[in-house]
Amino acid sequence: MSLQNEVVEPPEQACPIAFDPTNIPTSRPTDPPFTPPQTGCDPNWRDTRRAFNANLANWTDPQCYNYIFTRIGRPSVGPISVEVRDGRVTSPILNPRIPTMEILFNTIRRWCFRRCPEIGAEICELEYGDFGTVSDVFIDISTDRADEELIYEIREFEIC
Repeated sequence: MSLQNEVVEPPEQACPIAFDPTNIPTSRPTDPPFTPPQTGCDPNWRDTRRAFNANLANWTDPQCYNYIFTRIGRPSVGPISVEVRDGRVTSPILNPRIPTMEILFNTIRRWCFRRCPEIGAEICELEYGDFGTVSDVFIDISTDRADEELIYEIREFEIC
């Protein structure tokens, strides 16, 4: 039996496209409804915001401070000794991947609760250090994707 000349017709429902008399399609099959990826916030976002704001009340941006910074994941950075003066990283020089405390706080606000409950990271876990700083930050923006997590460690924070 040769299949070379055989034409196999698809079942009637396989491709529900309508054609006009000149054999031009007049409709397309309907795609299933689009389901956007989960964009809801961490279920504990209100508690995270409350604890963050309580901790932030202890923070006063000093003119000079030092800490050891590590970013875990992609791209990895550190551990690196950081000095911040007047709100700018002064050591190491010209490294845009090293945040000041204010930038770190803004990153946490942005992903953990700014637009919640509609949009935000699916997991936000924060631990706090002295002076109102954060010491450990784990933000998983989407549990369905890999390598988009923000994982930071802040150690040995001290005011100059």
